[in-house]
Amino acid sequence: MAFGALLAAVAATRVEPLRADNPDFGLVGPGWLAALAFGALVLLHGMLVAAIAGRYSRALPLISTDRRALLGHAPLLVLVPAFPLIAVVAAFGAAAVGLSRVTSLVETLRSRRALVGGRVILGGVGVAALPGAIAAFAEIV
Repeated sequence: MAFGALLAAVAATRVEPLRADNPDFGLVGPGWLAALAFGALVLLHGMLVAAIAGRYSRALPLISTDRRALLGHAPLLVLVPAFPLIAVVAAFGAAAVGLSRVTSLVETLRSRRALVGGRVILGGVGVAALPGAIAAFAEIV
């Protein structure tokens, strides 16, 4: 729910689907119903992404020389030539996997201090984006 709410406040009201000038609101019906339907869609999307990411993080091992790990991630390699942005994301992902092998860095990032700091930063981003999100919802309604 928290990820969906953060998505709604930060991205959904600025990009899609809760942009105030979105023509889809004329098709759905009254503004309050459209805002409610698309808001629920964003929240459900956030919950689904978090659930799927959690499931895959437990099911697939980190990329390594283990044959099972390589085969589990191999279908994703089909996307790399088609989308250069995905190649950049894959490079950052490979760097993250490499950095996850550094024990001291992993211990620091898993510490209570890093957890609280990350939550404070995400909360700050959400609070900073909240006035724009409220204004977009009000304009839709």
